[in-house]
Amino acid sequence: MIGKEVKEEKPVSLPEVANLLKKVEKEKELTYEQRRALEHAKEFGKLGVQKARELTAKLVELGIPEDYAVMIVNNLPKDEEDVKVILEDVKDIKSSVYKQVADLVAEYL
Repeated sequence: MIGKEVKEEKPVSLPEVANLLKKVEKEKELTYEQRRALEHAKEFGKLGVQKARELTAKLVELGIPEDYAVMIVNNLPKDEEDVKVILEDVKDIKSSVYKQVADLVAEYL
């Protein structure tokens, strides 16, 4: 995408990145960077696109900022401590939310 204009910035999960790059791949050959990004997204994206979107939406409903919700979807923390690490920079998060997030992620695993 070198030389292209950025039209919109939005955090997206790894499954969504893989989906977007697969669509681009159908239209034209991917650049080296795009191929590497697709490989990475396929390898580390553990959920399907629809489940990733659902989980992101539910996390946002809990009051998690969207960019952090995407980080949670990409990392799928196993327990409250892992959730705390991801959300350590987010202000105004109640400690009860950490457990809710961990339980919600567990539902999608």
